[in-house]
Amino acid sequence: MTHGQFLIAIEEWYGQYTSDLKRDTVLAWLNENVKELVLESLFKRVTADYSEQYKTPPTQFNFNQIINGDRIEVMAERAFDKLRGMSAMESYIIEDVKIQQVVDSMGGIIKFVDRKDGDDAVWVRKEFVQKYMEECRYPREIERRVMLGYRDKSNMYATSGAGVGYYGYKYIGNDKNREQIMQSVKGLNVGHSMIGLVEDMMSRMKVDNILQKVEAE
Repeated sequence: MTHGQFLIAIEEWYGQYTSDLKRDTVLAWLNENVKELVLESLFKRVTADYSEQYKTPPTQFNFNQIINGDRIEVMAERAFDKLRGMSAMESYIIEDVKIQQVVDSMGGIIKFVDRKDGDDAVWVRKEFVQKYMEECRYPREIERRVMLGYRDKSNMYATSGAGVGYYGYKYIGNDKNREQIMQSVKGLNVGHSMIGLVEDMMSRMKVDNILQKVEAE
């Protein structure tokens, strides 16, 4: 299917564009942004998602919203997959604040993990994906913080001062950004997180030693 054929199919379904200028603008956008290989699947998606009630063919803005909606859903699925190993016992610092916001809205780490690993795991995933997509569509400023797990919430040290876990933390995100992310966490109490910091440092030293050994050989 060519871009021209795609528009013919769109007009067959929704009716004609009100002017040649509007039609040419949409066609130019499609040529620039959508590969012919995906036009057939896009047509099926558009006719399923975009109402034909008013017989108004979609504009380039409508197409863009539908296409990006697919991408956002993939992002949401990947975000959920990052939490597969999340434990309700541990405290976490998460690079993607949208994940932090969604987990909070679902009851926090303890409740989220309990549901995620329980009988309604399928529904938890769907709920997470929907909420994450909403965060992508309507972004807002979110302050990154340490999300406390069960051990720290039940420990008196975790609820005083900066409220940062006594038992250390787990980091979820790109390791290259770890230090920058840590600096962005307001009120981080390094003393309370020392166990986690030492574990991270030892892990890095082990990696460096292996690399040095390989290079020496």
